[in-house]
Amino acid sequence: MRKSARRSLLFAPAHHPGLFAKAVAKGADIVCIECEDAVPAHKKAEARAEMIRLLSSPSPERDTGYERIVRINALDTEEGQADLQAICIHKLAPDAILLPKIDTAGQLSGVADRLEAAGVRCELMALIETALGLEHVADIATSTDRLSLLLFGGVDLSCELGCEMSWMALLYARQRTIHAAALASLDVLDMPHVNITSLHEVAEEAAKAREIGFTGKAAIHPAQLESIHQAFSPTQQQIQNAQDIITACNKAEGGAALFDGKLIEKPVQAQAQSVLDKAHMLGLI
Repeated sequence: MRKSARRSLLFAPAHHPGLFAKAVAKGADIVCIECEDAVPAHKKAEARAEMIRLLSSPSPERDTGYERIVRINALDTEEGQADLQAICIHKLAPDAILLPKIDTAGQLSGVADRLEAAGVRCELMALIETALGLEHVADIATSTDRLSLLLFGGVDLSCELGCEMSWMALLYARQRTIHAAALASLDVLDMPHVNITSLHEVAEEAAKAREIGFTGKAAIHPAQLESIHQAFSPTQQQIQNAQDIITACNKAEGGAALFDGKLIEKPVQAQAQSVLDKAHMLGLI
């Protein structure tokens, strides 16, 4: 069940368990116990044991709420199968399991069936970071009711495509992932900015990501969170405009409404309501 505004997702390597509590304290909307890329091969078993311990213990509380998820290793690896088996055997209950390198809808539905058989109740999130995954992204997005979020993985994808990891080089792939998420009414997060020392670039990329339809952005360092949250939080002016639009629509009683000289139709009203819903969730109104 969704607990946060899902503007940000911050990774915390499982083999450094102290980093998880620090990530929570920094205010990320989603904190991901990381068992895949950030964990060296010889630390995988240790990371899995720490993942089990973290998910077996009460989740640190935060006034605004957050989601505690885990990224397991790829399903076609022994480590990935061991991670999933551990979740099923111990009946762990993260808010979601983030599945990397998803290529087909069948992979997700297979995991959903396995969790169902084990009596594990949690959502799924999928990383779109392979050429095959991008080709099948619409089918992946509609593969199971457990799926609630797509994460665009541009680092792996740019390597596989042989392109630069720049905004323009990956724009088509980003928009195709957003399109698929919209078809299934899923949240969709952009890749993290890999330069943790250039916060102005994080802010610029987050603003562009929001503009084309992403609902949030991943982070690899807590310093990136402020810029991301600012980009994906409604401003007071946006909130006021949304309130005025809803008021104008209510006065029209289902008829045509005008706001600031512009005709307001149902999609505009729905977008305004979405702004107000997020503002409520964030305690801004």
